[in-house]
Amino acid sequence: MKCLLLFLICGLFWTSAHAAIRCGNRLVDIGDSAAEVRGRCGEPYFVDRWSEGTIVRNHHGHVHGITPVYDAWYYNFGPQQLLQRLLFAGGTLQKAEALGGYGFDSPGLCDFDKLDDGMSSGEVFARCGAPARPAPIDPASDAGDLGYLPDWAQQWEYPGDGAQPAHIVRFFDGRVQQVETVH
Repeated sequence: MKCLLLFLICGLFWTSAHAAIRCGNRLVDIGDSAAEVRGRCGEPYFVDRWSEGTIVRNHHGHVHGITPVYDAWYYNFGPQQLLQRLLFAGGTLQKAEALGGYGFDSPGLCDFDKLDDGMSSGEVFARCGAPARPAPIDPASDAGDLGYLPDWAQQWEYPGDGAQPAHIVRFFDGRVQQVETVH
């Protein structure tokens, strides 16, 4: 009897430690392909993509970049569950994390004062909807002597609506870095 109880406890621990996320009654695990995740969880409500890399200079001074590409898929399983962010690299699930906010039936009103530094682009999309104009930012055209290519950057513009002014939200690596009110 003790062996059976120990086996069940170990099995529950292994399943919870190994499972990245539950999509309905199906599990998605770290290492699963994007196609497997899509088949089990369906389409994400938002997908963000960025790359980061390093500058490598050879002895002739030629620059070669090494740029891994990341895809972040955001899932909304309803108001009783937290929003989920799944991070893929090379088409393989690397990380799954529950975000700070609960899911939704439909996006609410956007409160730009509550967009905190470090909040993910998927959370901003969930709260504020699609931006009027998403645009990449080129923080620097040259990595200089540091040998580092600047982080992926983007800004989203939201027009004012009379009751609230226009806003610009700047992201680096898919996370809020600055929210600016445009007067």
